[in-house]
Amino acid sequence: MIRDVIRRMQAEESRVAAWQAAIRQGDQQLDRGQGVAYTPETLKEITQSAIGAMQSGEPMDPDVLP
Repeated sequence: MIRDVIRRMQAEESRVAAWQAAIRQGDQQLDRGQGVAYTPETLKEITQSAIGAMQSGEPMDPDVLP
């Protein structure tokens, strides 16, 4: 049982580290002016892309899974 808890803690630490790295990368991109304006049109494009991927049976991007 203790090993299982340790494995779960390590997995959570890895997940948190990956999120922190992604946030740092996003901040750096924004600093370089590589951001995209979040508009209703942008949201619509993202939504349409996600629906299309879901309907085509493509595997979900692990970066967007909970």
